[in-house]
Amino acid sequence: MTRIAKVDWDRVHELACEIANATGQDDDVLAESKTEALMCVLRELESKYGVCSRITATIADYAEDDRQLSLYREALSQAKAEGDVENEKLILDSLAEIGDEKRA
Repeated sequence: MTRIAKVDWDRVHELACEIANATGQDDDVLAESKTEALMCVLRELESKYGVCSRITATIADYAEDDRQLSLYREALSQAKAEGDVENEKLILDSLAEIGDEKRA
């Protein structure tokens, strides 16, 4: 399993909170701007740590709907290869949510 330094992952967490706050305030422009910043950070982390399930799943969390399913499947495959059972469960939960949304 790829260990991402806490200081690096804190950047992801901070931006995710900012996106949630902007979304909660119906500020689509700010949410989009923060999402773009998050994607840049995730690409930096991918360059630094390599491809891993936590990064791929986070990209999926904020991706366009038409890309989410394939990204989550890719992240699930990565999590299994990494032996990251905790992340595997989180990804499966995300996949189940997508399935529920499509059935609704």
